[in-house]
Amino acid sequence: MVEEIIKRCLDDGSFSKYNDGVVYNLKDAPNVYCINATVRDPIGIHARAATALVKKAKEWNMDTYIIDLDKKAMSNASGILNVLYMTLETGRHVAIAANHEADEEKIKALYDIITNVYD
Repeated sequence: MVEEIIKRCLDDGSFSKYNDGVVYNLKDAPNVYCINATVRDPIGIHARAATALVKKAKEWNMDTYIIDLDKKAMSNASGILNVLYMTLETGRHVAIAANHEADEEKIKALYDIITNVYD
């Protein structure tokens, strides 16, 4: 169900209405928290960032999705390879959507992972 809502919101441009770092809920899904981000690491989202993202989502028991707003593609962030397969390069605009145990603090922590520059 959440995947269908995300796809509908991708099609109608709902994600593009929000600035980076602002937590919002999808229409028709008040239990789905979202936040937009821009990938900042010079080599994009790599194994370390993907691992951190997947680990946090699993730790908090959240169904988490990464949405590439530039390519209009989506992937479940349940596994490291799912995230890496998206090839999220520097400057790419993404949204993170999560439900179940998600809240504003947790979605902002995922935002920090996506926007962090790793050494």
